[in-house]
Amino acid sequence: MARRPRRREASTRKRPRAELPALQEGSLRHKRRAERDDYRALCRSAADGDLHCHRDTLCCAAAGCTVCAYRLVVRPALVSAPGARFRQNARPHECARMRLAADGAHADGGGIYAGCARVLAVGDGDLSFSLALCRGLRSGAAVTATTHLSRTELDAAYGCAAVGAIIDALGALGARVVHGVDATRLDGVDASALGGPFDRIVFNFPCVASADGAASADGQLAEMAANAALLRAFFAHAHRLLAPGGELHVAHKTKPPFSHWRLAEIAAVAAAAELEFAGRVVFDPALHIGYAPRKVATGAGGSFPTFDAVVHVWRGAHPAGGAAASAAEGTLARGGAGALLEPEGTELVRRCRAALVRAGARALARSGASLAARVSGAHCVQLTEELLDAVCARLLEPS
Repeated sequence: MARRPRRREASTRKRPRAELPALQEGSLRHKRRAERDDYRALCRSAADGDLHCHRDTLCCAAAGCTVCAYRLVVRPALVSAPGARFRQNARPHECARMRLAADGAHADGGGIYAGCARVLAVGDGDLSFSLALCRGLRSGAAVTATTHLSRTELDAAYGCAAVGAIIDALGALGARVVHGVDATRLDGVDASALGGPFDRIVFNFPCVASADGAASADGQLAEMAANAALLRAFFAHAHRLLAPGGELHVAHKTKPPFSHWRLAEIAAVAAAAELEFAGRVVFDPALHIGYAPRKVATGAGGSFPTFDAVVHVWRGAHPAGGAAASAAEGTLARGGAGALLEPEGTELVRRCRAALVRAGARALARSGASLAARVSGAHCVQLTEELLDAVCARLLEPS
């Protein structure tokens, strides 16, 4: 009797950790890995001064939320004793603010779009971002939601019932929904026809479909040139739809291969005279509860993680003449950071900490350096290397 071949068991052995350099003798301060190190062991860098986050993200991390601490640093890494361990990350829905929202005790308030009178969302997949935004703002009157797909194509990709429910909800909130809007051909679009000109134009996670036609794949390395062309065409014409003082926002992942797209360089080539790069804001799903980023036209189940994502912000440098000025304050302040925000003791930190306790979640230790940060806009604070060091130190497991 022939022996049945043994099924190969998946290896459960952990790969050896890269050896961490020891602390300099006499030094008491943890320092993060240099940027040249492998990405998987790399924290975000705030060395250039253009990295920011929403105040609520910082407050949630200060309350002990592991999810938000990881969202700030991506991969914690400290020059410490070899074999140093960091607390395991939690799932996004375990964020303290997500827990509060599930209990009806927290609303996101529109995130960085609070106070905007006119917002245009382009390429909004299944329209879940626009719906989350309208719910946060308590109204859709300020929002124009557009999709690249026609309504028929949208139904086929995401399901007629699901799409219909979202569109009905947007209509009930007063939002305008327009299908078949190509973000790469905005040169032929009249801003007023879409309800503009706009304070903000938002393009979340732009990406072409995979060249091999696979329904479950987004274009990445093989489609680098096509993705660059998509963004170049967007930047070249989108600024025409902005009100004076308006901004373009592009949310994007930062791990490879997406880190090689070089969005700032593409924008500079496409519209150097019309756009001014303002900075990056850590992307936080708890600011847009209900938003489910989807892969290109893959339908239900085609979502992807956004733990490493940021929102790139450009200001319109030379808006179209005659348009009414934007009433919204800039997402990021001109001229640097302002007053110091100390999260500890704020009402949001208290409520987030209570939510973690009720859920039996293990909150981060509050020892070590404060997570205070300088205010850098209407809703944001500026991140620094020292602040990211402090977050990493809180994630470090006791030896």
